[in-house]
Amino acid sequence: HVTVSSKFPGRIQELLVREGATVTAGQVVIRLDDRQTSARADQARHAAAAHEAQVEGAHLSLAILNLDVPLAIERAEAQVAKATDTVDKALSVERDARSDAQRFRDLAAKDQASIQQRDHAVMRWEVARKDIASARSALTQATKELAQAELGWKRIQAKEAEVTALERQRDQAYAVLDEAESTLKDLTITAPTAGTVTTRMVD
Repeated sequence: HVTVSSKFPGRIQELLVREGATVTAGQVVIRLDDRQTSARADQARHAAAAHEAQVEGAHLSLAILNLDVPLAIERAEAQVAKATDTVDKALSVERDARSDAQRFRDLAAKDQASIQQRDHAVMRWEVARKDIASARSALTQATKELAQAELGWKRIQAKEAEVTALERQRDQAYAVLDEAESTLKDLTITAPTAGTVTTRMVD
């Protein structure tokens, strides 16, 4: 003798067997009203799908960051190296120009060089000094851009934390869905074994 009952109270939607009927194992005998539970399951299914989409989007963004950040840093480092080399060359040119300007000043003072030669040498020195200022400004800018590029590592860490949080929310949504689907399944009552219905009690 086996008693078949529902895990949950509810209104019977379909009563599919009569007393004296023969049933097989797994045969549906009762269906309870599942409209509210079905609605909850649908809502949970949509929520889980939305969370899954968010997780996929976050993973894609993280993958792009993992590609872009090292490249951005590499480019910025190359710019810093180039700007540093430009400063070094500008300093070298300025040293030579300063030496020439001083030499032509001395020569012009002794009438061994023309005023035009002296002025030209002094002008070259002034240009070289301006080139140093320009090169140093470019180096400062390149250094700032490198620092900005290196902040990409922090953006990656933030995105990783976001992915973890979204995955946790997705898992929670799937847990709610599993519970709703399990409840929905339990609203369909089947015969656990083959046999004959001897007593049917329905409130």
